[in-house]
Amino acid sequence: MVNHIKEMATTESVADVLRYFGPKLHISHIDRMYTYHNFEIISSGTILLEYKKLFTAGELVYDANKRVVKGPNWKEPDFVAKGTYFNHDGKG
Repeated sequence: MVNHIKEMATTESVADVLRYFGPKLHISHIDRMYTYHNFEIISSGTILLEYKKLFTAGELVYDANKRVVKGPNWKEPDFVAKGTYFNHDGKG
């Protein structure tokens, strides 16, 4: 699974990675993934800009408990639909 994470962090768009992991993981975990595998995304500030864009666009929202969830405009990333990294059961 680590290889899948590294490949995602280096080949997929930041927005798609955030769409996939945003509702599942705290931003600090996503940040750490990029720190290890594609630090340029962190150092350039891209991750925070893309995260903010997804909230502004309504793709990600906060629920009543302040957790990030899929918003009304959420779109499934292509790599999820294609099963590029994970089977449909979520296992790689």
